[in-house]
Order: sequence, then C-alpha cells, then structure tokens
Amino acid sequence: GSANPSIMTNPVWTWLVQSRINAYEASQRLDGPSSFNAGPGWCFDRFGQSKTCLPDGSVLWIGGEHEDWYDPDFYIYNDVVIQRPDRSIEILGYPRDVFPPTDSHTATLLEGQVLVVGNLGYMESRRQDVTQLLRLDLTDFSIAHVPTQGNPPGWIHGHQTILGEDGRSIFVRGGKLHRADLDGALVENIDDWCLSLDTWNWELLTCRCW
Repeated sequence: GSANPSIMTNPVWTWLVQSRINAYEASQRLDGPSSFNAGPGWCFDRFGQSKTCLPDGSVLWIGGEHEDWYDPDFYIYNDVVIQRPDRSIEILGYPRDVFPPTDSHTATLLEGQVLVVGNLGYMESRRQDVTQLLRLDLTDFSIAHVPTQGNPPGWIHGHQTILGEDGRSIFVRGGKLHRADLDGALVENIDDWCLSLDTWNWELLTCRCW
C-alpha cells in the first residue's frame, strides 16, 4: 500500500479470502505464472495471523505468513482484512515503514483501537532490544507505531497477551525471543511483562500474577 491505509479490495483477493485457497492452487486454477519467476502469489492461507471480533459484528484479520522461506510463495503480510456483518470483504494495505510485515503477534481490542504486540517478521527486520508495538485506529483503520519506555521484552513472537482487569495494562507471557547475540537464535521467553497503557512503560514482573 502507498497510503495509510490503501484500499486494495479486488474480486480475486476477495475470492481467496472466502475460499482460503493457497497461492499455488490459486495459480493453477487461474493459469497464472510460476512463483519461481513471478514472485509469491497473494493468498489468505496463512499462519501467525490474528483474528479480532469487533463490537459491530465485523471480524478483523491482521498480517500472517504463508509457508516458509524455502517455498516460492513464502510471504509475510502487512495487511488488514475486514469481514463486515453482511459478509462483504475489505482488504487494506500499508507502506512497510508504517506497518512492517508482521506475523505471530497478538491483537488486543481496546476502545476504538486494536493494539498489535510483537512480531516475528523477516530476519533482517528483527531487533533484539525492541518490542514492536502498533496501534490500529478503528475509526479510519490507520496504523501508527507506539513509542514505549522502560524495559521491553525484546523481539517477541508466539506469545500471549491479556488485558488487565482495570483495562489500563497489558500482560505478556510465553513465546520466543530473537537473540542477535546468539546468532539470531529464537529462545523461550520465561518472564512475564506488563505494559502500562497510561504511560506506555514496560515493566518486567518478578512473579506470575495472572
């Protein structure tokens, strides 16, 4: 996408969302070019994708990954797909500097927004001392990076997030962390973390409290 967001809805992609057909099968059905020559084909057959149910009955899917690096259709997506209550589909794309390719994250629904925490992403985008935090505004579906302070978990993915009972904090546990100091190894996250939604401050918890 070139705007924040760009409407990228089209009949083929809408069909792929509804059918969940993978990129290879879609290319075969449509007599498309080989992915080895043309590059990855767009599809909605993904893992590491979040699903969020909105109060108005819409369903929101964010990002996700198709296959792995050895497959010609391997791709990590930076899009938002919305299914409205009437079953209509809207597909939104974004510039990479606004919404990097993101998978294995979590999406927490807040009032008027969705907070996207963490990412695995492509190897070259991983940063050991940073936790990716994005805010999706549900009024216009724009996305913004959220600057934080304190002691973040690091480049975390495959984790769990829970909204605190007061609605003013998010707890993070589990998952894996990218360690650049270990040649890019992914290590188990054994700690619990808390993010204040008032100050955007990360805190390492000394005990499991949820």
